[in-house]
Amino acid sequence: MKRLIAIFLALCLGVSLSSCSISINTGETKNTSSQTDSTSTDTTDATDTATSGTQAGNSVSADNNSTQSSSSQTASAEGEYVGVYKQTHLKYTDSVGNSYDAEFAVPELKIGGEDAQDANEEIREECMPHYNDSVEASENLTSLICLGINYEYWTNDNLLTLLVTLESSWGQNQYLVYTFDLNTNEELDTDDIAPLYNMTEMELESKIEQTMLDYYNEQYSSVSSEMQNSVNEQRRKTVSEDNVDDADVYPNKNGELYIHCDIYSIAGAERYEYLIPLK
Repeated sequence: MKRLIAIFLALCLGVSLSSCSISINTGETKNTSSQTDSTSTDTTDATDTATSGTQAGNSVSADNNSTQSSSSQTASAEGEYVGVYKQTHLKYTDSVGNSYDAEFAVPELKIGGEDAQDANEEIREECMPHYNDSVEASENLTSLICLGINYEYWTNDNLLTLLVTLESSWGQNQYLVYTFDLNTNEELDTDDIAPLYNMTEMELESKIEQTMLDYYNEQYSSVSSEMQNSVNEQRRKTVSEDNVDDADVYPNKNGELYIHCDIYSIAGAERYEYLIPLK
């Protein structure tokens, strides 16, 4: 009887030890699974963060576009018509102590058509040399010639206008202005815009010439008699047929016509660019 009891107790002890072993192994498997889940979660979080960062970057760009088009009469979808081709922010002090905090944003039209493609090529040809020179200047801590590139755009009914400004260190800016018909994606010139404002092409050209002449005369109304020969010569160039033809007419944010034109000067550069309300 004692021997049978001993054998029975030995069997019970063996079963108990086997059960403990299974429990331990199961616990290790759970821990491994838990670690795997944790690693997977961390990877997902990192991916989510990267995605979130990209979305945040896009959000900033969209907010900028929203600001630019906020005063439009007809609001467009964020970035639907115009986007950023190249952008950077330069903040530094050059070797002689001049400090710069400049934004450079080169736009591109996102509408289709050959006219938009041609405009984008022109924008890059005009802006990118200034952009690259400014980046190089910041790397070498030299003075900036172009103090920034910015743009704004707006819509008036089916018209889209894009205005690009290149700020110069001597205070006279350079401008690029484009107006497009969103129904056709074609760029409009004077003879296209004239009928939209119930004018003939000749009437609009006459108003452009008169506006440029009046602006010039206002600029040099108090010049001494000794300078009159120079004033008269530069006035003639200002209202020359070629210079008037080269002027761009466009609607501002309120739909009022403005002109982008060259006004000749009697000092400094021979001529400067201006944005003037059409009279």
